[in-house]
Amino acid sequence: MDVEKLKLPQPEPGPIPIGVLSASAEQAVKLERILEPDPEPSTRRSYRDPLLRTRAGRISYARRLLAAGMLRVVHQRRFQECVEAFALSRSDEKQRLVFDLRKINRRFRRPPKIRLGSVESLAHIDLSEVDLVDQDPGEGQFAFEAYAGDIADWFYRIELSEELSECFVIDLSREELDELGVSEGWLALRNLPMGFSWAPAIAEWCLEDSLADVVCAAGKFADAAVTIRHGDPPPAVSELVGGKAANWCFLDDFGLLGLRARRQQAGVPELAAATAEHLRSLGLVVHKEQFELPLQSLGAVVALVWEPSRGCWTVIVRLDYAKGWRLYDEVNDIVGRCAASPEEVSHVLGSLTWLFLLLRPLLAVFSDVYEFVNVPPASPAWRTRLPLPAAVCAELELAALLLPFCVSDLGKQWHDEVTCVDASPDKGAVVYCHASRREVAAAGRLGFARVLGSTASAREAPAAGPEPGTLPVEPVGLEWGPGRHDSQAWHLGIAVVWRHEAHNGALEASAALLGLRRALRACRSWNKRILLLTDSLSTLGALQKGRSSSPAFLLVCRRVCVLSVLTGSQLVLRYVPTWLNCADGPTRALGGPGVDRDTVRKALQKHRELGRERPESLQWMCRFYGFPE
Repeated sequence: MDVEKLKLPQPEPGPIPIGVLSASAEQAVKLERILEPDPEPSTRRSYRDPLLRTRAGRISYARRLLAAGMLRVVHQRRFQECVEAFALSRSDEKQRLVFDLRKINRRFRRPPKIRLGSVESLAHIDLSEVDLVDQDPGEGQFAFEAYAGDIADWFYRIELSEELSECFVIDLSREELDELGVSEGWLALRNLPMGFSWAPAIAEWCLEDSLADVVCAAGKFADAAVTIRHGDPPPAVSELVGGKAANWCFLDDFGLLGLRARRQQAGVPELAAATAEHLRSLGLVVHKEQFELPLQSLGAVVALVWEPSRGCWTVIVRLDYAKGWRLYDEVNDIVGRCAASPEEVSHVLGSLTWLFLLLRPLLAVFSDVYEFVNVPPASPAWRTRLPLPAAVCAELELAALLLPFCVSDLGKQWHDEVTCVDASPDKGAVVYCHASRREVAAAGRLGFARVLGSTASAREAPAAGPEPGTLPVEPVGLEWGPGRHDSQAWHLGIAVVWRHEAHNGALEASAALLGLRRALRACRSWNKRILLLTDSLSTLGALQKGRSSSPAFLLVCRRVCVLSVLTGSQLVLRYVPTWLNCADGPTRALGGPGVDRDTVRKALQKHRELGRERPESLQWMCRFYGFPE
């Protein structure tokens, strides 16, 4: 470590208290709420830079942090553990200061999972019903607008409360403190340390609420539904027009996107200017701003392109070509020498996984590579270069060749046919119905959601997890039941007798594959989003994830990947309760689309045994079959 080369913030303006940026975050990280009452003892040794092992080094280090305004005097010390630090080299010949807080982190509760913006959340936005133009929009037309920015030294710009600072004391003796002019108390960190386990959650909450403040002041929007988060349903078109916009945050990166109609006075550029002005009024430095397409953010590029097959403009989210070529060369270098350490392969695998979120079925390529990198980072083998198995080389080489398919078309149309599948130990069935594309889009948009619950609840009760056994049983709106369609609207597509015995989950996945293959028989369904309903949560999870550790599920996922790449289609799945699944009939005694009476009876009995309240849709089916309430 060279204290003169450390990249630290300027002392003026100073950091901003958490409560100024986010009142809810300030309440969520009250010390009494996040401290672990009974921490487990740790045998882990913290790493200390060689400079900090000497008295002169510790004093020069403390003086440098004091000059940057990163330390404050505290009169209480919460823990015996101290903040350890070391430095890493940067590309600009500066050094990045890293705090080793592993021992201190065990004193705190595990922070809640936070959902950041991701390339996948951008790729799921549906603009299929929008007529886009590349210039001033005419009547019924829209111009796509986007903005991206970055907050410099974001973690350094967040100030801890005094009680939190008391947990992060610098290791200095009393003589060293006296030499620094501190006669009483200790020196502790004032800024949010990046190594703190709660730091990402605090930074994300503060940025989200800061953006909400400016849009509230502008009178545009303040609802969480227009915040693009990983695992949330994408915003509807109605949430992007009329001066509204959707925003995303990724720790210190943020962005806005929206649609400008004809004669609309305010749009994303005006809202972006207000956002940047609000952040600067807090003393923050906003840089790396982008106002025009193509726009780079979240490791991908958002661009407006002409689609000749449809004869219209569309918005795509694709990989950055320069980064893609570098990644391609890195993979080929590893495959060419047939040797690499698990650490090297892990870094490449992480980059490939992030880009494959643009087309999740591509993740089915990976299997053996996960076993190769499954080495503890503390193990000596983590950095040891080992011969690569042939299967690992093949997976990495294929993944590199698939990089050009890392693109998502936001204007991709929905197929006007909905598929529903089911399987029993003996039979599998595929049924389908026709619906308007607007109906399919409304139902399918929620199929992109991968997370149940709300991030707001995590701030209110950080130690509480989701209620076990919670299932998304809300009706899709297209199935048999209280929705629009009845059983006569569904038609039998495929009914098969299984030639082999298998686990029911694997048979359900095979039925889903049959449904996709049937939908793709006609060329008119290519390059479309295809909505498929299933009552199997294991199938839903595997196909939404894109891959599975189960060989049976992985085989189905790989076949779905092939179909997606060759036809340009996108499979979107929704969960449908068993008692509303019209594909249940052909797998049982009914022979045609519908739900067998015995299936409804078993669902009713299970709810009684578990003491669960019956959903409205199950009550509707009970009345349909004459079961007692």
